[in-house]
Amino acid sequence: MQRRFWWILVIGLTAVLLWLLPQGAMQQTAAFLLWWVLPALAWAQFGNGDTPRRGKIKDSANSSAFVRVRPRPIFREERPLTAVGLTFLLAVIAALLFHYLPGSMPRWGVLGLGVGLALLPVFWGNGSADNADQNGLARIKKKKIRENLPKSASSAHLFLLIGTALLRLVNLGYKEFQGDEGIILMRAAAALLGDDAELWLHQKGPVEILLPLLTWGSSGTITEFWARLPFLLANVAAITAVIALAHRWFGRRVALIAGLLLAINGFTIAFGRIIQYQSLVMLWGTLALLHADSYRRDGKQRDLLLVAAFLAGGLLAHYDAVLVVPAIIWLLWPRLWPLRQLDWAAWGKGVLVGAVCLGLFYVPFLLNPNFARTG
Repeated sequence: MQRRFWWILVIGLTAVLLWLLPQGAMQQTAAFLLWWVLPALAWAQFGNGDTPRRGKIKDSANSSAFVRVRPRPIFREERPLTAVGLTFLLAVIAALLFHYLPGSMPRWGVLGLGVGLALLPVFWGNGSADNADQNGLARIKKKKIRENLPKSASSAHLFLLIGTALLRLVNLGYKEFQGDEGIILMRAAAALLGDDAELWLHQKGPVEILLPLLTWGSSGTITEFWARLPFLLANVAAITAVIALAHRWFGRRVALIAGLLLAINGFTIAFGRIIQYQSLVMLWGTLALLHADSYRRDGKQRDLLLVAAFLAGGLLAHYDAVLVVPAIIWLLWPRLWPLRQLDWAAWGKGVLVGAVCLGLFYVPFLLNPNFARTG
């Protein structure tokens, strides 16, 4: 209870500062904290609900022909990674629903939305990371499995992530909004003023419009640096998710190599420095793979729901996310077939979660007359 009180106090003070501070770097910092940092930290701290193991599988360690999966301890970055992905996804869905309301999106309303999303894990969560997942982290600590990351590997991962962030952060705001970014910001401005057609005219997912819209709408202003910073965060989180997946499947050496290749890749650096959907597609797609592998191994309903949510999030960013579907199906196949072992309730909930997330945007998008136009 005391922990929740302090979280509520910090979130409330951040919102008050965001409302009262004059336009500038301090105000934008408060907006960034309220929308992206505090909710992610809160989900990592409180969002530890678990569900019993469901379904049966003969050999979880060798059930997938995709890779030879060896049992490993949960990679340390997986919980905050899920929290970051969930923070972005819930912000997008909330912004989309708010945009559907008639009229403009007033600053007080957008700010209240941010406060509500930041407080959601504080009230909805059921514990802290220390007592969550008793069948996972606690058991690993007790048995002291030798595959835990040594200090040298942890330091290497830390330095890699710092270097990844610096490559994307230096001079992030020095260049004015370029062509595609300008279009996105103009659509965000029109959406804030109540133009209901902007998301349908965009001809792709709404994520890259809605993310800067939230910062802009809650602060009343936006600059190149602060508009791009959430995409940088998603980019670094996506690379960390790839490291986590590679570590789980192939070990820490391969994980470091995979992370290094992505960290210095020119395309990946560029996507982390502009207002574009690619970083979100990579983040949500990799998180969907991580949780698909977890569901294949442990059969926890929570993982299946997160697979559906993150896959839907990727498709809300862009149709490119469909490319990860075959890999997800391959990982989930041992839990899908034969049908007599299928947990119909869990799969029904997963399909419902994915369908609702996608339907919120794509149903009105497909019904809009602009969908039939090309060019």
